[in-house]
Amino acid sequence: MATVTMLVSLKIPDATALTALRTLHEMGYKELKGLQRATYYEFEYFGDEKKFKDAISKVDILVNANKHLVAFGKPKQGVSIAVTDNEQGDGLKKTLKERLGITQVQSVTQGTLWTFDVSGKKQEDLAKKMTEELLANVHYQSYRVVE
Repeated sequence: MATVTMLVSLKIPDATALTALRTLHEMGYKELKGLQRATYYEFEYFGDEKKFKDAISKVDILVNANKHLVAFGKPKQGVSIAVTDNEQGDGLKKTLKERLGITQVQSVTQGTLWTFDVSGKKQEDLAKKMTEELLANVHYQSYRVVE
């Protein structure tokens, strides 16, 4: 079984990320130079990686070709933190397998990937603190740094 990470982001400026950036600045995080947001999917699957990526990137319930960009892997720069709900249902996996015929999928994790452009030292610690204070609800969500 293999794992692939797919990121789906907007082609236009992301108002949610811009609002979060402004709010974090107002909260005193002046080291934060930029913030990006993408929908994060992590798939465990069987089969050929190239065929799977091609098929999953064309699923219209995940990607709208008119407004989204698709990338695989994690962003090359900055600190990336994935925020996911603790109660992940199997609804998306079931839909992909049964209704859309992507039978290679074994599990799906979905969430939001925040990528921080932070200056100074302890960038990862600062990103975690900002996530806890604004970007994740720790009562029902968890987060982790994506390496």
